[in-house]
Parts: sequence; structure tokens; C-alpha cells
Amino acid sequence: MAVAVPAAACFACSDSNQVPGAADAQVDAKEDGQSLRDGGGGEGRSDARSLDADRSWLSGEWDPVPGAGADCDLLLARDPARDVTPIQWKACASGRPGCMVQDIDFTSRVNGATLAITNREPVRLGPLGKPYVLFRRWYPRDKDPQAPEHVMTIVQPMDGAPVFALAHPLSAGNACSSYAGLDVGGISYSVVSSSNKTVTYRRAEWSAPSSFSGVTVSDATALGRQSVYVPNPTSLLVFTVNTDGSILVDRTTGAVTMPRDNGLRFVFDDPREFPGGFLSRAFIADLPIIFQRNDGTFAPVLTAPAGRNVSGWAVDRPQSNTLSWVEATGLAPSTNPVLYTSPFATSAAGLAPRRVTAFDDPSGTAGGRMIAANGVVLNIVDSTRALVTRLSDGVSWAIDADAGTGFTEPVWVDDSEVWLLGGLRYANGVVEVRGFVRYARASLGPAIPPT
Repeated sequence: MAVAVPAAACFACSDSNQVPGAADAQVDAKEDGQSLRDGGGGEGRSDARSLDADRSWLSGEWDPVPGAGADCDLLLARDPARDVTPIQWKACASGRPGCMVQDIDFTSRVNGATLAITNREPVRLGPLGKPYVLFRRWYPRDKDPQAPEHVMTIVQPMDGAPVFALAHPLSAGNACSSYAGLDVGGISYSVVSSSNKTVTYRRAEWSAPSSFSGVTVSDATALGRQSVYVPNPTSLLVFTVNTDGSILVDRTTGAVTMPRDNGLRFVFDDPREFPGGFLSRAFIADLPIIFQRNDGTFAPVLTAPAGRNVSGWAVDRPQSNTLSWVEATGLAPSTNPVLYTSPFATSAAGLAPRRVTAFDDPSGTAGGRMIAANGVVLNIVDSTRALVTRLSDGVSWAIDADAGTGFTEPVWVDDSEVWLLGGLRYANGVVEVRGFVRYARASLGPAIPPT
């Protein structure tokens, strides 16, 4: 929920302050830890077994994450293509044409949530413009299927072998956490080590997805041992547990900056990275979109008209970072949503808004679950319905989930197909995520004209 403060809050530029402790940062070269090898599989899956004390639940070669403490139980796959199975597919149970659902082959415990995406942009374009997807496998426990026994973060082409895998056993003695993400140039991950009191941020280029380098920042400097962040080519926007919300970390030196605007601090929502800074929604009145520069200063980009707010937004990376957003009335629920678009901009002067269409959103999220790619917006408007909207003319197509199933997150859309995350839908409307589902664009129903 947004924190309402006077809408006249200043966005003027000002010098930002360096946080004491930046000198504690150190630059890390690529390191290889000791390999763990186990040739077995189990429970009907080739890449994992039930967790045991010696961490032998993985097949193939796995390296301890470099630089973490002895009580950190995070492992990187040395050869993900060999040792981690890619996404498997089967026809949807309904038999509807053009519909395929993920076949959960990595665990036999399919009576609980088995997959998650933790990024607003789970798909990014890698080498040769090929889309890569980042997701987490959840391995449910026997006695509590809603609490995973362990998780594995994977990056792979949408149809192809994995190029990155990070295993995270959820054992009681594991005193660290991690977060992974994709950006325009490669793969990133972070490690919070309680024993070392450090946060490490590493990144690999798409051309060498297993060769990571990065920077380690002291726990005090990181202001709360936070691992969740968004990277751009030169800076990391890191989320903290304090009331200030975020810090900026230089990817080369580890120097830390606290973003400020004439002494004011803002809490941000849903940031996206670009060269020179980050676009985010500010948690102030009307939820405006701002551009946070790498030096910690801000510029306003988009503010909704009086009585309205920016209830959702997305970036079309394949289409020169075209912006799309929804303006609506109220919060939780948001009503009367209207979709807009503009060429990419980092200031209000550069924005050229164009109305696309109004649409129905029974969920009341009004664009809160939307992505954009290839000239199209994919927007979940109810637990059982998603809309595909063409930005050029506002024409839409509805996707209705099969009986007993629902959607939770949009994943990807292009000229040929649509990907969503979904699973079993209970009578109360809650959807338990079981995996990805994909639909051929040619199989969608009749076109819905713009309104």
C-alpha cells in the first residue's frame, strides 16, 4: 500500500551523501570453490534428492559460493546444462489446441507449490536476441507441502538447457540467503552471509554465464544484510530493511550512496534498470514514476491526473524500452483502468503519452500484474483471465484458464505465444503455483476492440 504524503514533494536534483563504511568494500575476482559431486538422483528427478546432512541431494558438480561463510549452504552448478533438467512440457489436461503446461519432473511431491518467479521481468533477451527465463523450483516437504524443503534458482533459454543454477537448501544451519536477477547484459546474484557479515553481489556476462565477478560490501554498509537488488551497468539499487528503503552500490568500487532529493528520502516500488539509473514508482501520493539517477538524484517522469494514480507499468525491452502504464482510480481496489504508452523517457519533458484502451479488471489490481514485450502488453485481470493487448491499436485478446486452474504472474509474450505462471485454483480464488503454461497466439479467441 502506498504511503500518502503531500503530492508536492520535491523531486529536484541535489547532491547525495556517501554512507560511512564504503571503504569496507572489496572487489572480488572470479573464484572456484571446492566441487561437490554426487552421481545419484532420487524421487523421480535427475537433478535433486531429499536434503541430507552432507548436502548430497544434488547430482553432478556443484561449487560452494565463493566468499561466503562456512555456515552458508549455497551451491552453484558447474555445468547446469548437464546436471539440471530444463523445463519439460505436456499438453494441457483440457486438450485445448495450442495449450501446453509444465510437466513437473523434478519432484514427485506435486501436492504443493512447486515454482515461483521473483522478478518483475522474469524474461530478458540474451545472446542473439534469444529470450531467457529466470525462475525458482520449490521442492515441497512431505508433511508441509506449502513450505519448500529447498529451492533452486535457474536461468535457461525458454526452450533450451539451463545456463545457471543456484541451489539453496533450507536447512536450519544455513545462515545465508541469496537473490538472482537478469539484466540487459547478463546474470546477477547476491549472497548475504551472516557469519561474515557481508553482502556479495556478482554478475556474469551472457557470453560467459558461469564466469562471475563482483563486489563485497560490509554488513553495516549494506544497512540490513539485504540481498534483493536491481543491477544496471554501473550501479546496484539495493533494498534495505530500514525505513529509507534503498541504497545505491557502485558495482566496481562497492561505494554506497543513499539516494536523496534535497534531503528527502523516498521508498521505491518495482524498479527497472537502465543505463544511468532506474525507473521506479515512488511510494508517495499518486504513485508517480521517477527516474533515479546513479548519483542518487531524481527526476519526475510521470504523474497521473488529480484523483488518479499509476496502478501498474511495464517496459518493452525488445521495442526500444517503450513504456506502458495503467492509470486508475483508488487503491486496492483500483477501478476504471486505462492503458497508456510512450517512447522511453527519463524525464517528464521526454514523455509522449498515448491512450491505448480502457479495460475491465475484476481483480482490482489494474495493471499491477503486467509485462510488455514485442509491442504487446500481457496483463492478468483476474485469477482466471489474462489480456493480451496490442499497443499499436489497442486490440486485445482474452485468455481464460482451464477449469480448476488460475494465473498468478505474466511471464512473456511475443508474436507466436504467451507464457503465464499458474496452477491449481481453490474455491476461494487462491491459486497454488504449479508451473508455467503457454498458449499459441493463433489459438486465442476473437479480438476485442479498444474502448
